[in-house]
Amino acid sequence: MDRKPGSRGPRSPRGFKEAEEKYRHLLEDIEDINDGYLLIQEGEAVFANRRCAEIFGYQLEEIVGQPYGRFVVREVVKIAMEAQGRVRASGQVLPERYETMVLNKGGIEVPVEVSIKRIEYEGRPAFSAIVRDITERKRAEEALRQSEHKYRTAIDTARDGFLILDLDYSIVDSNRTNTMALGYTSSEELIGRSALEFVTSDTRGKTREGLEQALSKGYIANLEVVALSRDGREIPLEVNISLLTGEEGQPAGFVLVIRDIRRRKQAQEEILRRSRELSALNAIAATVSQSLKLEELLNDVLEKVLE
Repeated sequence: MDRKPGSRGPRSPRGFKEAEEKYRHLLEDIEDINDGYLLIQEGEAVFANRRCAEIFGYQLEEIVGQPYGRFVVREVVKIAMEAQGRVRASGQVLPERYETMVLNKGGIEVPVEVSIKRIEYEGRPAFSAIVRDITERKRAEEALRQSEHKYRTAIDTARDGFLILDLDYSIVDSNRTNTMALGYTSSEELIGRSALEFVTSDTRGKTREGLEQALSKGYIANLEVVALSRDGREIPLEVNISLLTGEEGQPAGFVLVIRDIRRRKQAQEEILRRSRELSALNAIAATVSQSLKLEELLNDVLEKVLE
């Protein structure tokens, strides 16, 4: 089969070994043994290392001499051409790093990270591309996204409120329960504001003290404070505070688990009210048993009721 002038065409295995020696100095930019390398000149693949061939799913001899666009998802070719245009226009060695998709021999899209820069090869401009298969990274990122979605759903549908603060007590995140309890529709309305804004002035010092104790001890439980909602309502809360730490164990913020205890407080007040009523009735009964004079009895009963 005739070969067009200037076309490099397939090489023999011996030819590829010689090529690897010839292009070895170009491979110095490779940071990882698992990185592929592709040299592109005038739109064609001039050289590829074995790892690049593995990523593309081709034999080495099937890559060299082919238009590089053959190995890239069609929608991405335009982006790559624009990147090359910017490099040519600048007249400088301008690194480009981006994520894209390549098509392997079986027609399957493979996510890759490509670092590309302009070089001079044999006196003519060319492009040196380092290709990294990021399939596993993408799978891990997707698994993390799914995990975060499940976590977020669980947090947002929890009966208790959750609040994340930085070390300055500024709100970093708030779950739906806490946000709505305070009378807001979106956590964005809370993020960046001090958590101390949302407690009453008479429990603000107690709240600050609780956060300071959590910073020194790592955790504090059953802190009772009173929150102030958007419309001015006071909401009694029970708060558990945990210290968030960074990768090296340094303090990074706080996680607050917040429980609305209005019903508990109402129940406690009802129990206290009934206890007082019962005490008054017992006192009246004791007075009745001790006095037979009506006037004295009425006076004693009135005193007990007014106590």
